[in-house]
Amino acid sequence: MPKQRAGIPSTPPSKRGGKRSAPAAVTPGNEGDAKKVKVDGVVGSEEVAALRSYLLRFTGVSHKVSDSTLLSDLRTVLDPSTPMSEATPRLIAFLSSYGVARTFPKSHHSNFPKVVVHVRSLDLADLPVNLVESLAECFKVCFGRRNVCAASKLLNMLGLQVPIYDSLARAGLGLGADVTYAEFYDAFMESYGRSREGYKVAAKGILGDLVGDEVRERLGRGLPDEWFMMRGHDSMLWEAGKKK
Repeated sequence: MPKQRAGIPSTPPSKRGGKRSAPAAVTPGNEGDAKKVKVDGVVGSEEVAALRSYLLRFTGVSHKVSDSTLLSDLRTVLDPSTPMSEATPRLIAFLSSYGVARTFPKSHHSNFPKVVVHVRSLDLADLPVNLVESLAECFKVCFGRRNVCAASKLLNMLGLQVPIYDSLARAGLGLGADVTYAEFYDAFMESYGRSREGYKVAAKGILGDLVGDEVRERLGRGLPDEWFMMRGHDSMLWEAGKKK
């Protein structure tokens, strides 16, 4: 599959062996005849349930701190006008909220300003694989180990279309722990591509109801539907990974 830039979605490949039939139209509370599944306690068509599951996190219904708040705070880290004394704690707070702060030795926390500088220097229009690898290498220099999981989470929560690399997502895709990010990325996008039309229907049905335009605009650069759709697929893979 051709690579894509982090902020520019490309059309994922169709399902091998034939065309994927379009899912039934869905609206909140009425999923028609579409296949129904349960994702994190949310019932609906496969893609609707997965997307709604993530939107509950984004809006703060299912988590103490909403992803919309974390994303807004994290984006201030990118702003050169944000003093390092504010940017560094916000970066650490995000990593803590996403469960990866513990992987960074406290004895090396004085190196986090170097991470802020590195993130600010990135070309965010670069390919997702390049961005993740670059940040992972920065983590290795600053903390002694490449942390691909943390790198992908941080970049994703800047609003980039960067699939999150973690153990549940890998398991959901049937991948081992030693898979590279490039291999994970290709597998994720192929899997996502098979369900993308379903996510488009789901987004049209529920995204505007749960995440208003004013919220998306308040976050600075508007978040595209594709970003939410890919996060919905994250939720689906995490659920599948729990069953492995």
